[in-house]
Amino acid sequence: MKASHHPPRRVDITTTSTSPTETKKERCMKMYQTYHKKFPSIETLTSIDYLQQMRIHHQSSPPQRRKFILVDARSKAEQKVSMIPNAITLIQFEANLNSSTGADADADADAGTSLEYPSASEVVVTYCTIGYRSGLEAQRLRHKYHLNVKNLDGIVGYTHACAQLQNQEATEGNPNGIVKGENSNTHSYALVDPNTQQPTTKVHVFGSVWDVASDDFQTVWFSKFDMVLRGIGVGVKAFLGAFRSFFLSSSTDIAVG
Repeated sequence: MKASHHPPRRVDITTTSTSPTETKKERCMKMYQTYHKKFPSIETLTSIDYLQQMRIHHQSSPPQRRKFILVDARSKAEQKVSMIPNAITLIQFEANLNSSTGADADADADAGTSLEYPSASEVVVTYCTIGYRSGLEAQRLRHKYHLNVKNLDGIVGYTHACAQLQNQEATEGNPNGIVKGENSNTHSYALVDPNTQQPTTKVHVFGSVWDVASDDFQTVWFSKFDMVLRGIGVGVKAFLGAFRSFFLSSSTDIAVG
């Protein structure tokens, strides 16, 4: 992986060209809007909305039941760099789904354990870099498990939401913000290192094309060769997802007919 020091020379090949005057945040928004249009049946949840709702959840008294189950749909290599707080990996999530019952999950949720099984009132939220891979997984999870699934605007969008709320709370006189240094005690808006569970400002953006994270974060990405190989894997998943959707649609038409 390579650390980024310069702005990307071009945006993702599936997006339109951008103006040189566009900010990283604007480019990030344009990217995720383009990706999310590919999944019209999956509702989008922005990182700002997610963080604001989580803030209300944590400040409520008595504490509210868990509202979201945040699922990281990225690769292990990306997850090793950092994850969004309270997220679990897609592998962990599906393992819990396949080994638990709804009744068991409700009992464990009431007891405050870490079992990540969705109740009827909970929303599964998938995320990746900016929303394409997580959109594919959101579709698959909904079709396979009949879950209420939304697609986040990605870990890159999350960095901009952190920065926005940090600035907002600083203006309001609230010191709880994104972690800006190793010795900071403000943990409200940060990514976490899954190995140490400590806050970090490092984020994996998959490739230099998607290097549009907030300037408060240090970005890393795969080499071009590694990115091409992984991109092929994503393409295969997209093809299988499209085939599955076509097959399900055809089956429904036959049943109705």
